[in-house]
Amino acid sequence: MSESRQVWIGTSGRQKIHVLEQKEGRWCTIAEGGPDCASFLIPGPDGLVIAAVEADDFEGTPGGGIALCKLQKRKIEVCSKIKGLSRGICHVAMSPAKRMIFAASYPEGTVDVLTLDAENQLSIVKRIQRTGAGPHPKQETSHAHCCVLTPNEKILYVCDLGADEIARYDVESLQELDPIKTPPASGPRHLILNQNNSILYVVCELSNEILIMDTQSGILLQRIDCVLHSGEFCALSSIRFLLEDRLLVGCRGQNGFWVLEIEPTGLLKNPKFFMTEKIFPWDVAPIERTYLAAAFTKSNCVQFGRFIQNKWVVEQTYPIKTPTCILTLPSSS
Repeated sequence: MSESRQVWIGTSGRQKIHVLEQKEGRWCTIAEGGPDCASFLIPGPDGLVIAAVEADDFEGTPGGGIALCKLQKRKIEVCSKIKGLSRGICHVAMSPAKRMIFAASYPEGTVDVLTLDAENQLSIVKRIQRTGAGPHPKQETSHAHCCVLTPNEKILYVCDLGADEIARYDVESLQELDPIKTPPASGPRHLILNQNNSILYVVCELSNEILIMDTQSGILLQRIDCVLHSGEFCALSSIRFLLEDRLLVGCRGQNGFWVLEIEPTGLLKNPKFFMTEKIFPWDVAPIERTYLAAAFTKSNCVQFGRFIQNKWVVEQTYPIKTPTCILTLPSSS
């Protein structure tokens, strides 16, 4: 690889965070620690990593939490943390300009809004309680699953898997704006925005579709069915840009990755499925161009590999219990 990288692995099931680096072409753990159940990780301020603690109790306090972590002398140090947030915090987003963090809770259907002071200490300022339901058995109530900010940090998007909608909030006032509705029983799980903030790419866990939606009008522009075999369990997971003109989507159950080309219009074409031997790819992340890391939760491992012709070619399998998230960062060494 052209640049030395670190790979931070978030986990569930009372496991720790792992930090990996390459040595002589092989990935190995250089640090393990931080909070238990840090199932989702994003870059934070001042070289810190923000960890979402997806738990019903965090260090003896009911509810989940947020921890700010740093790799210090080959140890993962928790620099600050906050307890007593909503249960099951599963996804976070940060506004660097406003020093705000938004944390989505799947079981409670809430978005906790926090601020960071100059010393990176956390405070909760508001808890947004969402309401709603859908026709699917898993949509008995609201399930906030993902928080994404627009590049200008003015609008917050929230995937509500339970209510079949993409909620929108004004970041300055925290007032809810008109939502973007998704089809009934679709179950929007994660989303990403294109470069000019005109299109949403939404991965739906219940209908196993990728939706392409106009951010201004909310109009559904395209639906891509990602079910290979009718009646087979399938649950789409993560969505990321692979290259400037490719999307990468994880698929649990069918166990593999979808790669789709992005046309100049923003629509998708030529979906290709790459099957994996390991099961339940919860997250898959590009490290460099087509060199990837994939977290297989039920196979208790992370694999590193690349797409060669029409196959996923594994270069290394690294054992880690219940991995759920992959964050790549420049190496500190």
